[in-house]
Amino acid sequence: MEAVAVAAAAEARERLRASFASGRTRPAAWRAAQLRGLLRMAAEMEAEICAALRADLAKPHTESYVHEISLVTSSCKFALKNLKKWMQPKKVPAGVLTFPSTTRVTPEPLGVVLIVSASNYPFYGLILQPPEAMKGGDRQAVLAVDPVIGAIAAGNTVVLKPSEIAPATSSLLADLLPRYVDSSCIKVVEGGIAETTALLEQKWDKIFYTGNSKVGRIVMSFAAKHLTPVVFELGGKCPVVVDSNVDLHVAAKRIAAGKWGCNNGQACISPDYVITTKSFAPKLLDSLKKVLDKFYGKDSLRSEDLSRIVNSNHFNRLKALMDEEMVSDKILFGGQSDEQQLKIAPTLFLDAPLDSAIMKEEIFGPLLPIITVDKIHESFALINSMTKPLAAYLFSKDSKLKRQFERNVSAGGMIFNDTGIHLTNQNLPFGGVGESGMGAYHGTFSFDAFTHRKAVLDRSFLGEAKARYPPYTRGKLKILKGVLKGNPLAMLVRLAISLLLHVGPTSRAPSPVYVSRWDKSTSHPTGEHAYIDVLLQATSDCGARERVLVDVDFRWALSAASLKLPASAAWLMDNRWALSAALSLLLFLVVALAVTSFSSSSSPPYVSTLAFFSSSSDLAHVHAAELMQESVHVSQQQWQQPESLASA
Repeated sequence: MEAVAVAAAAEARERLRASFASGRTRPAAWRAAQLRGLLRMAAEMEAEICAALRADLAKPHTESYVHEISLVTSSCKFALKNLKKWMQPKKVPAGVLTFPSTTRVTPEPLGVVLIVSASNYPFYGLILQPPEAMKGGDRQAVLAVDPVIGAIAAGNTVVLKPSEIAPATSSLLADLLPRYVDSSCIKVVEGGIAETTALLEQKWDKIFYTGNSKVGRIVMSFAAKHLTPVVFELGGKCPVVVDSNVDLHVAAKRIAAGKWGCNNGQACISPDYVITTKSFAPKLLDSLKKVLDKFYGKDSLRSEDLSRIVNSNHFNRLKALMDEEMVSDKILFGGQSDEQQLKIAPTLFLDAPLDSAIMKEEIFGPLLPIITVDKIHESFALINSMTKPLAAYLFSKDSKLKRQFERNVSAGGMIFNDTGIHLTNQNLPFGGVGESGMGAYHGTFSFDAFTHRKAVLDRSFLGEAKARYPPYTRGKLKILKGVLKGNPLAMLVRLAISLLLHVGPTSRAPSPVYVSRWDKSTSHPTGEHAYIDVLLQATSDCGARERVLVDVDFRWALSAASLKLPASAAWLMDNRWALSAALSLLLFLVVALAVTSFSSSSSPPYVSTLAFFSSSSDLAHVHAAELMQESVHVSQQQWQQPESLASA
């Protein structure tokens, strides 16, 4: 049986990988078509979906539509509206160090992904864990399809493994999805222990798992074998803090709706326990009792609006929590149960011991302990003493208390004065932190969860800097340090020289600058030719008697805009004469400032201008031994213009 399951899983994965390799899922049109198919399924099969949820959970039609169908519809519409924007590469600043270049971040699909929805039961027999792990409930329908929407929008092929804890819903998904989406790229795999294990043994490009932390560790151990990234939505004990400064009746209704009106507490974001002050607890209890009587009647087990427990194992686990000796006498409301119907009434506890099982593990059912403290701020430490929850709730009109709660309590999500409704906002991420999960989804975040952001840099062949390449010298290091430290002058020189090196007549190399060697003993310059790129080696840290001075004929620089560029640089100046002139003018201004700052220096009198470095800059001086073994100067009197510019 296991060998058959492994073979089937491997075959399914290979078929999907072949579909992905063909490029079928990459076009926006294919992605949009699948999302529209899911929209049609939700609209046309509403009655069938609600019937399946009723069969699995006795879930009211209203809850099925509001918590399941409407959220799938909302997610699909949001993805369709934003799909093209999500798929577009995003341009980002290129930076001076890579000039001239363009940079962008390109989203690309991961490949073949596995989505395991509330798959706790298949591992129950494998790891022999107690019924504590049997938590499926509200996690199998919308939370199964919602990540599928993100995976499709991102352009992946998908294997969906629904939970067999809810067999009617699982069977329905296996039947409906192939009728509305491309079955060659999106596949549903049903089964139990063998099938789920076989799927996890395969290599995927991402695994998305919804369930609890114990099974999450098992899933991660499989993923680690192939270094497969994962997204976990694991739940946890979600606290509700109720301040005395509230609209009590509204707060009670919203707590009840988030707890018992959301699959009878079998939801990952349901309130797990309440914290309030000792003085306010009696008022809160009375208000909750009145609200529950109004919602579900005096005999809540007969109410058609209260979901049943998902299975007998889960029912027995909840009964054990209620019957524990240290908490059984803490029940102040409810406590009734019907094993035949798998129903447990909404039940309130007051001050259950913190070391009791009901306060140590996620309840995931209709039981709600109320813990009291002397001051409401003490709730922060109590929450932080437990594992980080998937959601945390605070009811208060006190803005200062809200800010403190937000700053001091860590949780996957946070709501003030309501419960669970952040799920409906597609602009908010949904995910846990710590043991409540890793990663996030919903809306844009679902697309991101199944997307790789690829960095792309496209650089021209222009902009070469010799300081980057061996042989390394002290002068080159100084240039690089200046640029890497963000020295504006160093970067300006880097850009200006890059331009000057490539601007010139097309018939020959860049025009030479006449460089003279000054002999201090005779005060008579002797000359030799060197290219302007000698400036790339000009750096600081030399003595007063050794200094590199450069004299530039500004007419040559300013007239560069009127020259034809070499073929390799034609793109830079094509229709960009204004840019060239602006850079040349900027270079002129920098040199003029440098001249002013050096006007009081002790340079030889025949030097008219100085190079582009301020005396206060790290790049002002160089050791002549690094460049020419002697101090070097460019003499205005010895300057020889290029022939092509003589007439200018």
